[in-house]
Amino acid sequence: MSPQHRVPVSISDPPARPATPPPSGLFPGKLRAPVLAAGCLRRPRLEEAIADGIARGLVVVSAPAGSGKTQLVATWAHHRAAPPDVAWVTLGEGDRDPVRFVRYLVAAIASTPAGGRAMISPRGLPSVSRITEAYLLQVSDALSRLTEDVVVVLDDFQAVVGSASERLGARVLRYQPAHVGFVVLSRVEPDLGLTRLRLQGRVTEISAADLALTREECAALLRLHDVTLDDAQLEVLRVRTEGWPAAVQVLVASMRGSPDPDGFVAGLREGESFIADYLMTEVFEKQPRDLQQFLLRASTANPTCGELADAVTGSRCGDRTLAELHSAHVFLDRVLPRDDQGRSWYRWHPMFAGLLQQRLRAAEPDAVEPLHLAAAVWCDRHGFPVDAFRQAVAGGDTALAARALGESWLGLVIGGESAELRALLSLLTQTQLEEHAELAVVAAYLGVQHRDLERARAYAERAMVLAGVLPEDRRLAVESMGAAILLHVATMTGDDRSDSHASALALLCRLEADRPVLTLPQRQRRALLLFHVGAYEVSRWLYDEPRGHLSEAIAAASLLDMPRLALAAEAQLAFIDFVSGGLDDARTTAQRVVDAADRRGWRGSSSVATAHHVLGAVAVVRGDVDTGLRHLAEADGILHPLDEVNQLRSGFATHVALRAAGRVEEARQELERLRARARRWRTGTSWAEPLLAIAEAEQLALEDHPDQALSLIDAVPGAGFPPVARGEWAVLRALLLLRCGRPAEARTALEDVLRWEEDWPVGIRGLVVDALAADALGQHAESLQVLDHAVGTAAPHRVREPFLVCGPEIQPLLQELLDRGTPHEAEVLDLLGLLARCQRPADAGVPHLVEPLTPRELEVLRDLQGTRPHEEIAQRLFISLNTLRTHTKHIHRKLGTRSRREAVERARELGIL
Repeated sequence: MSPQHRVPVSISDPPARPATPPPSGLFPGKLRAPVLAAGCLRRPRLEEAIADGIARGLVVVSAPAGSGKTQLVATWAHHRAAPPDVAWVTLGEGDRDPVRFVRYLVAAIASTPAGGRAMISPRGLPSVSRITEAYLLQVSDALSRLTEDVVVVLDDFQAVVGSASERLGARVLRYQPAHVGFVVLSRVEPDLGLTRLRLQGRVTEISAADLALTREECAALLRLHDVTLDDAQLEVLRVRTEGWPAAVQVLVASMRGSPDPDGFVAGLREGESFIADYLMTEVFEKQPRDLQQFLLRASTANPTCGELADAVTGSRCGDRTLAELHSAHVFLDRVLPRDDQGRSWYRWHPMFAGLLQQRLRAAEPDAVEPLHLAAAVWCDRHGFPVDAFRQAVAGGDTALAARALGESWLGLVIGGESAELRALLSLLTQTQLEEHAELAVVAAYLGVQHRDLERARAYAERAMVLAGVLPEDRRLAVESMGAAILLHVATMTGDDRSDSHASALALLCRLEADRPVLTLPQRQRRALLLFHVGAYEVSRWLYDEPRGHLSEAIAAASLLDMPRLALAAEAQLAFIDFVSGGLDDARTTAQRVVDAADRRGWRGSSSVATAHHVLGAVAVVRGDVDTGLRHLAEADGILHPLDEVNQLRSGFATHVALRAAGRVEEARQELERLRARARRWRTGTSWAEPLLAIAEAEQLALEDHPDQALSLIDAVPGAGFPPVARGEWAVLRALLLLRCGRPAEARTALEDVLRWEEDWPVGIRGLVVDALAADALGQHAESLQVLDHAVGTAAPHRVREPFLVCGPEIQPLLQELLDRGTPHEAEVLDLLGLLARCQRPADAGVPHLVEPLTPRELEVLRDLQGTRPHEEIAQRLFISLNTLRTHTKHIHRKLGTRSRREAVERARELGIL
């Protein structure tokens, strides 16, 4: 049907329409829509979905019995606004014959006023015994006479699933008549070429989940039946029935006649109510005695299949019995038609299963645990460890439960089902958790999830002790995860866990030796262990070792579909790139992490915090302090308070940024926060106290107290620092010696730093301080040479922060370097402009020009920054020398200046350059 025939839902009744009687041999009752009962619930959200789907051509409503499929479509048909006409066919087993199917289809359309006006009649079709191309052409020709829309409802379509009629239906939909839409109602999903129709956007599907009554619809149904419940009671009704329309209808009808609706709902909460009596009396007790026994015992396994039911009940006909129960709608839903072993799986409705198990406990209390254990053993043998765990716990076999969970818990975590894992572990006592290694390691992981690091450490250490009595493969699984958890706790708190690190490396060697034959869980554990070893090494400032571990973790995580782990490892690599001087790589990787996390909805993860930290640090090093502070604030807002190491790193980076910008008071406040954090956590990080001393000394230097700062920094031994921190210490000490009037000592202190790779930001800062020290010693030519080398070294990586830190002292040297001429003229100009902007008081504001510069004047002004003569500037801009002079006069008039240098300085003050 074309979109212009879409009809909005209306509550008005359509006018009565004449119907053409079907020919002999066709039963008229199959062509009538069901009669709606009084007080039938309207469901506008689903009725509108039907109207939308009809405009596309096909609506498929597929759900188990009792889901309200027929009532929904009948309600829509009764209350729709005219047109379109509705033709209804209720299918049965006899309609598996495609000829009969076609005759009913045509008869249904002929029974509508639109079909009558188009003179469509099944009597005009020849009598045939099979479908031929000629016959289909005649049918198509008959339907082509339609000039008005008709909707054909095919109810109980499951009756023809798997038959020639179903295949014929798929063919009809492929070449759908122009004015015919279809609504298909079925208990199983029909094979009508739905994949192709979905791709073409020609089908709307309504499932059992869609048909489940919402809270608002349950409330509307109660109002229709004059039943009043409060919000809590309404929620009990909805949860207990899962919104299953048939059950809700029965309950509401029962409460209407109940003198005590409150007691009725209270009984429903405990499973004792009219619905319980109804289910047991009308369903259970009407079954044969042997089937009752089967129901009681089989209900202990949910979901279940024929083989599992046989294992629990001792029968040999579980598959057939379950299929018959499903066909008889005995509160059993088919979850999947077949698994890869050919088993059909079913799920008991929770209410019915609860009643059956209640009856079983009353009738055979001693049989309950053995039945659960039988189910646990079957699930364990056939590769269903989560179900095996639940059944083993119910059967009282904690050892089996531990082994089953040990095999499956990591898969739940990777699949994003940590909440399910918490629910499973809540079935056990603390004593049970402490008695089994696999359970203890799961409890340790959940401690990490809840940020209870002491709990995580205690359970992980307990698991490592208990693992010694396990078989080899299980011991390796527990030890690898226990080591990973202990390393994670150490990474967050800064504690020294060199023993755990050594154990983890040994475990990796064992896994590496067996890598060709590792199972999927073993490969997953290896990937996790690689990451946590790498992350721990990063936290210990070991930047050469972790790169290989993290790269391997990314490769393994990508192959094993572990995107969170891959993202976390990439964030750590970005941090390594930053501290190693690879600023472009660090920024690119960190931005990729942020973008990927944003697409997946993981904005609050620790990997995103690390990535923002890197982006902020790179921005600060490149002189964009505002952007850097924004990223660092983002990282600080994500980091959990217990993540001590990263909280400290973020604080140190923020302090650096504020110092570089000359924001003295804000830098002091950040330093106070750093001190408070260090006191509160009493962190065990070996580098925290020395770095805090460095930050305090730099703050004193910023506040013009170089003597106090030097005394403080001399009290901190620099030799025990990690390389980057040792460089920070050495450069700061040299700068303080210089400011205390000891330039020769400053140059001596920098000798080790200047031997390093000079693309490190700290190495470039060392060159800047060395240039200042040489100038202070009167070695002016050498000073400019060193400074030019620093600018050239910084240029490829756009490093600017070392120049900002020494801003007031380095600015005259940079200007002189520009005046004398340098191959790095553009970089020097950028640095001078940046220094001018940073030295402007924060509250001074930016003055504005009365008359703005034109684009050409701005272009001229940029060239006036350098040392090029006017003739060369004019030639480069393709203008005459007189025109250049005119532009220059206009620039001086607008800026209020007289000389070239004065114009450039004024423009920098205004923020134009």
